[in-house]
Amino acid sequence: MATLSQSTQQMHKTPRRYHCIHCLREADSLFRTLGPKTSLKLSVCANCGIDVDPYVEREAFLVAMDVVLLRQDAYRHLLLNRFVESGFDVQRDWRKAIRYLLASGILQTYLLWESHHGNNDTGTRAAGNRESLRDLLDRQDQGTISLLLNIFPQAVARIVALWLVTYVCLRRFSRQRATEKKILLTRSYLAVMIPTYFAVVTILVLVWENTYTVRLLGSLLILTYQVLSIYTIASAEGLQPKESTVAIILTIVCNSFISWSLSRVIGEMNGVPCTGLMYDIGPQMSLCFS
Repeated sequence: MATLSQSTQQMHKTPRRYHCIHCLREADSLFRTLGPKTSLKLSVCANCGIDVDPYVEREAFLVAMDVVLLRQDAYRHLLLNRFVESGFDVQRDWRKAIRYLLASGILQTYLLWESHHGNNDTGTRAAGNRESLRDLLDRQDQGTISLLLNIFPQAVARIVALWLVTYVCLRRFSRQRATEKKILLTRSYLAVMIPTYFAVVTILVLVWENTYTVRLLGSLLILTYQVLSIYTIASAEGLQPKESTVAIILTIVCNSFISWSLSRVIGEMNGVPCTGLMYDIGPQMSLCFS
């Protein structure tokens, strides 16, 4: 018969950093170990009387499926508990955070390049009727490198801008003042960064059909994941639904203006490169919301 070991609770160095995925009440641990770490017993929430986080016992693939299906409990597990359990911290693990950022920037750069390429298909076909195929390909190759070097810093800067704007908005409206700044900084980083990797799905579809509809749907899907992630963090910080909605709207609008400013400072393209929903606000001026 399994006996309760001396270290009965698996606790993080900083207590009360976990959250119940049902009622969002803070908890000291997610599970206890019985015997020589051969079995686990989930911790029970002191507020609602349900297991704090049943996703602890599930495989990563099942968790990912629930995230794709927009199940809020899965987002709470991923953003509030899973990375806390693994000990990930943006400030301490900044090299890893930069690698994640650069990988996401590469994906976004490719989507922006495909968007620019798709928007110029008509002009390219018309030009091909007036010049040789060899000259046309040479001109496109020379422009592709400069275009990618132009877009990549914008893609990375826009992700960083969205992260910082999200952090500032959540910090401004937060009622949980006891929450450490570095915890909120890490959570907002994950809320922005994780959804961007779903761009892989859009890229796979673009291989078969590079159209505005495909890019728009893929961009709106990522935006939906980011909005739900930010709402999850906002709920954990004690924001009411109205305050969460205001914070999300401010985040999207501010990020759009920042993206437009970056495109004017870094790039030479008219407006802002965009993979999804764009709104024209004047001659050669547009805002990208997704």
